[in-house]
Amino acid sequence: MPRIREVAVDEAMTSFGGVAAFAQFCRDRSIDDDIAKAVAGLKTGPAIVYPLERVFASLVPMAALGMGRVFGFEQLASDPVVEHVFGGEVPSIDTLYRDLRRVDGGALDALEAIANRLALQVFSTRHGGEALASGAVVELDVDTSVLERYGSQEGAERGYNPRARGRRSHHPIACRVGGTQTLFGVRLRPGNEGFGVVDSDIIAEWVRTIRREKPGVQVLVRIDSGGDCAELLEALEDAGAMFLVKLRMTKTLVGAIASVDDWKVVDRDADGEPTRRTAELTFRRDKWPDRPWRTVAVRDERESGKQRMLWDDSLDTARAYVTNAPLYSADELARLYDKRAGIEPVFGDLKGHWTLGACVHDFDATEAWLLLKLIAQNALTLYAQTRCAPIARWATPSLRAVLLQIPGRIVRSARQLTLKLASRPLLANTSAHASSTHRLE
Repeated sequence: MPRIREVAVDEAMTSFGGVAAFAQFCRDRSIDDDIAKAVAGLKTGPAIVYPLERVFASLVPMAALGMGRVFGFEQLASDPVVEHVFGGEVPSIDTLYRDLRRVDGGALDALEAIANRLALQVFSTRHGGEALASGAVVELDVDTSVLERYGSQEGAERGYNPRARGRRSHHPIACRVGGTQTLFGVRLRPGNEGFGVVDSDIIAEWVRTIRREKPGVQVLVRIDSGGDCAELLEALEDAGAMFLVKLRMTKTLVGAIASVDDWKVVDRDADGEPTRRTAELTFRRDKWPDRPWRTVAVRDERESGKQRMLWDDSLDTARAYVTNAPLYSADELARLYDKRAGIEPVFGDLKGHWTLGACVHDFDATEAWLLLKLIAQNALTLYAQTRCAPIARWATPSLRAVLLQIPGRIVRSARQLTLKLASRPLLANTSAHASSTHRLE
């Protein structure tokens, strides 16, 4: 093997050549302009060196690159492409912390709206175009997560925490757009807030936003047993959404399921024995309003999750759902609900590869940083979808390796900056393969 001689560091070399094209994509999609409008007026004065709108717009490609913690920007400060994205010089981490603390409630709502718009664009492009056809169904999977805290951060309270009981935490709530890796709507909440009535208005507003942005579409909201709440179900229906909610197995519900005699067999094994059965129940909660809601039950052998075995002569377990959707059979509803499991990998990806749990001491600053990451995650998914659709469903590390972490060199010639990139053989045969050069503006 021949020896390779090492020379002095080339200051024009970069490890993140793809970030320049991604930052240009964000400008072309008006993401930078929308962020500027969201934070307008929060940082004013005659001696501003780093305008807030430029700092926040620059944080989006940095978050996409994997900088989930503010103090991590120190290691990027000397990269020429990162310097270019920030307008010539990367602010100090003290400046970044101060700028995040400037955000107020109105700016948070505006940042959430940007992330939501991108999530709907991803859904639209995956279904054949920017406009969704009338009657299309947008599936929303609502869930909460636990972000553990190891300090006295604002809003960190003791509450539900199955992994570290008694540990202070934050409890964000979000919903995934079904069939995508994007989240629509994220709210950071103190750790002592559970899921239920208090979230009715938030989720109903998300539904109204989709129906307002995409007229003619239908919205189906899927929630686990935490959504077994009459006020929440009413709010969803009043907002114009269909809902599919798993019911808590109370004594009255268990009795209703155990008394069913006319189960409908929907699947059998090789010996002709029933392996899956469904039934329409007449069960209703005492607090439910007088509305035509359906309750369905499914009976089969299932080992995952908390299941209730009700029959002495069978290993079958049972679960039940409530819905206001009239056009689905009981079996279709149960299988449709199972797709809700897709939100768990999304939360796992955000925690593991987007550092969702990174925290600034101030509550609003933490939520602002979380929303900027959400904008970056949705924008990166949309970027992958438009550049090379087959890779859009890849995990975040793979997307970053292919689209962002591209070695390159900045060349100055004829008063212009040109970024020469290493080839990406994986994309060489696609029509959307990027050129090996990129002019910096």
